[in-house]
Amino acid sequence: SGKREMVVDMVEHLFVIGNRLFVPFLKLQQDVAGITGFDQLNIPGFIIVIVYKFSVTYWLHKIYDYKEKALPLQQFSGTKKHRSEFYGINPDDSIDLQYKYGKLKGLQTMTADKISIRKSTAEDIPRLLEIFDIARKFMAGTGNPNQWTENYPGKELLRHDIENGDSYAIVSGSRIVATFVLRSGNDPTYNEIYDGAWLNDSPYATIHRIASSGEIKGIMHHAMQFALRYYQNIRIDTHRDNIVMQRAINKEGFEYCGVIHCWNGSERLAYQYVKR
Repeated sequence: SGKREMVVDMVEHLFVIGNRLFVPFLKLQQDVAGITGFDQLNIPGFIIVIVYKFSVTYWLHKIYDYKEKALPLQQFSGTKKHRSEFYGINPDDSIDLQYKYGKLKGLQTMTADKISIRKSTAEDIPRLLEIFDIARKFMAGTGNPNQWTENYPGKELLRHDIENGDSYAIVSGSRIVATFVLRSGNDPTYNEIYDGAWLNDSPYATIHRIASSGEIKGIMHHAMQFALRYYQNIRIDTHRDNIVMQRAINKEGFEYCGVIHCWNGSERLAYQYVKR
């Protein structure tokens, strides 16, 4: 696997260098043809360049797709803009082979393989309630029965999150498999922290109410990678008994900062991630 990745990287960089070198060469061919008026003398050069560009573009896209699957939601975003900047390819060119690029507009959607993230809608509420019910039962079965009460979060809170544009659905195919809240701005419950301190006082976003149906692994990672596209500082908190969530938070590189008290006065362990 390591050798395969090394070979892919080498071939990729050779293609990138060649692709960038041949762009000015093609321009030079066109300029010479315009100056001399002997277009026919440049036909072989044009054919070579066009064939080369077509072949390299094809294989760069294939390499990109391979690496996109190997590193979902991390280094390679799957967007037309990134693919264009990294490879020097015009994504709107006639030789883009009509690849289906993922699109990311604002905080609307992010796709990797069969997983996508979009804003939740009012029509999603029944499914979100199902997911929170599954999550509560899982939490109770793993030694954390007290973090979320039987009716938390209720319909009104979910509707409030949706209306504020803070609620997101993680979708596999056409099925919602998880949800979370991503909210920018000051969180009043974070104003006071005990037995520690926040890493900085810079503007931040907070991840709240992340819950999964258990159908897809790595939900915290998907949510975190989505958040990091837009925010340098991420804060999160969880219950002391929620060992599963604590492990997931630590795995994403968060640093433990101290203890905060949430809206009902109960204690939570607080963490922060600063993008370096």
